[in-house]
Amino acid sequence: MRSGTTMFCLMLNAHPEMAMAYESDFVTSMALTRDRWQRPDGFDADGYVDDLFEHPDAKSFRKYMSIPPEALREQLHGVASFDYAEAVRRVYRLYAETEGKPRYGEKTASVVRGLSTLPELFPEMRFVHIVRDGRDAANAHFHASWGANDLIRAGRLWAKHVTALRNLGQSAGPDRYLEIRYEQLVENTDQVLRSVCAFVDLEYDPQMLEYHVKGSNALTAVNVNQDSHHSVNLPPTRGLRDWRRDLDRRQLEHLEVAIGDTLETFGYDRGTRPSLRTRVELTVSRGKRFARRARRRLRRHRKART
Repeated sequence: MRSGTTMFCLMLNAHPEMAMAYESDFVTSMALTRDRWQRPDGFDADGYVDDLFEHPDAKSFRKYMSIPPEALREQLHGVASFDYAEAVRRVYRLYAETEGKPRYGEKTASVVRGLSTLPELFPEMRFVHIVRDGRDAANAHFHASWGANDLIRAGRLWAKHVTALRNLGQSAGPDRYLEIRYEQLVENTDQVLRSVCAFVDLEYDPQMLEYHVKGSNALTAVNVNQDSHHSVNLPPTRGLRDWRRDLDRRQLEHLEVAIGDTLETFGYDRGTRPSLRTRVELTVSRGKRFARRARRRLRRHRKART
């Protein structure tokens, strides 16, 4: 979430052998209900294709991947035996072919639901996790038109997602999980991209550094919102968000009380020592939030009983 994932996706997509899909998200959501098509008597290819073009869980697939249903059916029919994982591979293989490239990847910014199923489903899959200082990520998320409605909530979402993704990496193992820093990617772009290419067995190509030439027009069927992704048309640029400049002391104190432990876990130093007043304010705020949630649950329970 607001951690440079779109920029990083465009860098990889600029490689002449790598086609990057953009937040299609269907893999994790549909994996949770894969028994719908994956049956003892064989895989329901037609049902799977129908759902990709009709089911709510696949709306991002329809939005971002320009694949005609007829072409996908042709990819799946005639295969003697396959499962959900192979069906997904064939979707991405077809996407890469339409881009004229032999390799494929997926940019997923914040969807953590269902991620734990991926290492086992796709033993060949490798995960690259880009981590940004949570104070900058939260500030960027809060100011996005679609972002969280307050800075603390944005920070807690950051902490939740980076922790979940690191846990995923621990389950996948060091040979399949690479963690990189947004700050290092901006400072030493060439060096970091070389390490990523080595990790995914891809020969480094300097065209990756020219991702910004095409910018937001580089991904098929993706109309990136220029207000929230304006930096994709820029080369790697320091200081687009800087919590030292952008947050006042009270905001910083509140944010670091909320996510300070996670910041330290990921190697980021705290910028303040929060006052007692700040801690009390956040404790009261947390109590009010829990009370609101409890009231909502009670109302839903009463509604369900009537």
